[in-house]
Amino acid sequence: MVVEVRQYIQDNILIFDGAMGTMLQGRGLQAGQNPEAFGFDNPDVLVDIHKEYFKAGANVATTDTFGCNELKLPQGYELEKVIDSAIKSAKKAASLVDNGKQKYVALDIGPIGEMLEPMGTLSFDRAYEIFKRQMVQGEKSGAGDFFGRTGEKVWQRLSADHVDSDLKSFAASLWAERKKRGRDRKNAAEL
Repeated sequence: MVVEVRQYIQDNILIFDGAMGTMLQGRGLQAGQNPEAFGFDNPDVLVDIHKEYFKAGANVATTDTFGCNELKLPQGYELEKVIDSAIKSAKKAASLVDNGKQKYVALDIGPIGEMLEPMGTLSFDRAYEIFKRQMVQGEKSGAGDFFGRTGEKVWQRLSADHVDSDLKSFAASLWAERKKRGRDRKNAAEL
C-alpha cells in the first residue's frame, strides 16, 4: 500500500477524515466511556461516521483504534477483535460511498497512555510489544497503512526489527524520508 499511496499523492491530494471522538459523542458516547469499546459495540455507528467523511471528500478513513491497546481497553474487550471490527467498519463504509476517489483505510494508533521510563514506569520494550501487537493485528485485519501518533523511537525499532507487516514499512518509509531530508517533527507532515 505504501507504493500505491506514494503514487497516488504524486498527482492527487490525500484527504484524511476528521475527529472520531467528537463524532462518537454526537452518537451516544458518554463522558469517560472508552471510544473503541463503544465503536465495537456499535459498528453501524462507525460505518455511518466513515460514510459521512467519504461523502465530504475524504479518501482516508482512520479507524476507531486511537486508544485501542491492552492497557486502555476495558476488561472483557479483546484488542484483536476490536481492531478487526473497526477496520471492517471503515472498509464497509468505503465500499458504500462512491466519491470518485481512491479510498484507503489507515489503522489509527495513538499513545499508550503511560509515560516511558525514566519519566514513567513503562519500559521501552513493553511499549514496543504493545505497538507491535496493534500493528500485526491491523495488517491481519486488512488495514493498508497506519496513522501513528506517538514516539518516533518506537516506530524506528518496529521498522528496524523487520516486523512481518506492510504497516511497518510505511512507518519506516516516513521516518527514513524525514531523516534523509533533515526534517524535524514539525515538518514531517510534508511527506
